[in-house]
Amino acid sequence: MRENGPVTLETGRIVKDGMELLYTPITLQNKTYGYCAFVQSDRVEGKTNLEINRMILERVSMTGSLFLLNEKNSFEALERIKGLFLEQILNGEFASREEIIKKSMYLDASLNHPFTIAVLGYRFSSDRGTENDYFIQQKIIEEIYGFFKKRNQVVLTALRDGNIVLLIPLRPGNDSILNQGMHQLLKYCF
Repeated sequence: MRENGPVTLETGRIVKDGMELLYTPITLQNKTYGYCAFVQSDRVEGKTNLEINRMILERVSMTGSLFLLNEKNSFEALERIKGLFLEQILNGEFASREEIIKKSMYLDASLNHPFTIAVLGYRFSSDRGTENDYFIQQKIIEEIYGFFKKRNQVVLTALRDGNIVLLIPLRPGNDSILNQGMHQLLKYCF
């Protein structure tokens, strides 16, 4: 038997074989990342106890969501700093190669090894608004970050002349898979 509680439609209750499961999702930006749950004997008396447990469960879920939001914001801030660093490189704002290498070490993006720069061009249909274009650009960049994060690979990104510029430090002995990796990136994002 499953019944949704009166607190939110997302909080649920399942009773089976003498046990009761109360659950609620951990969400961020309308995406579910996990669940919080209480398991207890269904012999616990009183509706008040059920309501208190649901309230506690929802608070724990909200705390988890806030933690995820904080982590997401921290990650995005670091990626923006890396993007500004790439823009400075592309604009020739550093006096020497050594200065670039030194600053890249602070961002865990060591540029004292070979690296490659890739430019991803894209077009939007003319009937879209500029706000929608910006939103789509940000989603594409998020997908790029996710792709490289899953592969434990550093990437610097910047928007330039309507294109997405990627600076990808190559790991020693790993530069031969670059073309395969770019093909996988395009399949992943689009």
